[in-house]
Amino acid sequence: AENVKLTAAAAEKAPGSEPVHFATLYALPFWNQVRVLTRRQVTNYYRSPSYNVTRGMVTIIVAVIFGTTFLKPRPGAVHDFSNSFSRCGLMYLDVFFMGIIFYSSAIPNMVSQRDSYYREYASRMYAALPYAITFGIAEFPYLVLYSVLHVGLLWAMVDFFPANDGFLWYLFFFFLFISLLTYMAQFLAAAMPNQQVASSLGMAYLAVTANVSGFAISPNDIPGFWRFVYWLAPIHYVFEGLVVTQFHGANLRVEDVPVPGLARDPTLQRYYASHWKDSHFGGYFAWSHRWTNVAVLAIFIVCFRLGTFLALLRINYSSK
Repeated sequence: AENVKLTAAAAEKAPGSEPVHFATLYALPFWNQVRVLTRRQVTNYYRSPSYNVTRGMVTIIVAVIFGTTFLKPRPGAVHDFSNSFSRCGLMYLDVFFMGIIFYSSAIPNMVSQRDSYYREYASRMYAALPYAITFGIAEFPYLVLYSVLHVGLLWAMVDFFPANDGFLWYLFFFFLFISLLTYMAQFLAAAMPNQQVASSLGMAYLAVTANVSGFAISPNDIPGFWRFVYWLAPIHYVFEGLVVTQFHGANLRVEDVPVPGLARDPTLQRYYASHWKDSHFGGYFAWSHRWTNVAVLAIFIVCFRLGTFLALLRINYSSK
């Protein structure tokens, strides 16, 4: 009885007292939250060899496999239609395969961190935006490192056309694509109820867009009702960017081109990276599009980063 009285007395508002009030919702200012979470995420990534070391090993192994498969004496290995188009196939398969690897590995890593985010967001330790920012920051140095490793090894073995800036363009587009799919994985992991749904949804999207990206079917042969998917396919912008930047300025002539009426033995640039309708890609792939491709890929990345923030802010799958 005495305890009940003391509890009731303590619950009564003292005369003249004001309700407890804090000037801010969170104890730390925004940029302090970013700083603390960045340090923690970087440490977590450093202490996750099952995630990062595995990605690094796969990056090197795939580069060696593709490099040794397409290894031929230099210079001039790319001199006929078969060899030149095989280089297009290599670029397509390389970036798409590596993108799938990074996408598939990023989903379980992001899902494993959702529960700690839900707890800390519910207890008002950290806001959603600092979390979304630091998820991206922690990935960035690894994406750069693996891009340099992979493209450096591949470029050292494969006889690409030796343009002065070809290596940098390949590295740039490769980095943009694996970043895009890594951040898409983070978005789906935050927005979907579980890892299986996130993985299946993303893989279905990538499979559909891969069919109409310009490699399996030339852009001018894509049926009209599927044409909109061509413009929504990230791999299309990567593939076009790689083709036009690798073959731009390539004056080596391509023998045995299977296009009736085309000038005999056109140059690599004329056949693969020009506006001409009788080029291999029907004029859809052109050197002048390279910065447009970069801009579209950047927009995809920004949209996925924004989507991750909104998913963390509005969606909560924590068990009650």
